[in-house]
Amino acid sequence: MRVEDNIVILEPKDCTVCTHDSRIPKGQVIDRFEPMICPKCNGTGRRGSGRCRECNSSSYFADTFPRTPGYVPNYNSFTTRTCSYCNGNYNNAEQEDLTDRLPIEIIREIPIEVHRRPNRAITFNEANLGFGTIYSVVNYGRSREWTDEQFVAKVHESPNLQACNYANRETHELCKKIVIVTSDQGFSAWPTWEVTT
Repeated sequence: MRVEDNIVILEPKDCTVCTHDSRIPKGQVIDRFEPMICPKCNGTGRRGSGRCRECNSSSYFADTFPRTPGYVPNYNSFTTRTCSYCNGNYNNAEQEDLTDRLPIEIIREIPIEVHRRPNRAITFNEANLGFGTIYSVVNYGRSREWTDEQFVAKVHESPNLQACNYANRETHELCKKIVIVTSDQGFSAWPTWEVTT
């Protein structure tokens, strides 16, 4: 992902199905986990007056491990198969979209303004949902004494790097600036595409 003339350019990316697990080669996915004897019931499938929860739990049993009481999957021993999404051609198998990460270098170049409104009540959206914001914090007034640099640093260290928070969803235009608006209970950082002088 890159930005040209303030427009976010989406580029090809590697397959997201088969390139995230460092235990296996890219282009491969786990086919089956090897079974091992359940350490809780020693392979009996029962504990106390009922069945063993460790090896009878439905959370283990999916396509990669059939349900077998007395056995649990060994996550260190498995067989692999070719990824059915990219057919093993993982390089540039997908197209980026706006939910992918925008490089932090681009985010740090966006100018940030701080608008102090210490008597403004925080809205329900800011306190609970965060729709439309890049970063929204309720810190019960601890940020009232912060400097502008502290607000900027807090926004830059936020984990919110998805491009959809910084770019227009239809035109892919990157926001012109980020406006931090304080309140009596915290602050919110909003992207804006309008430049006021």
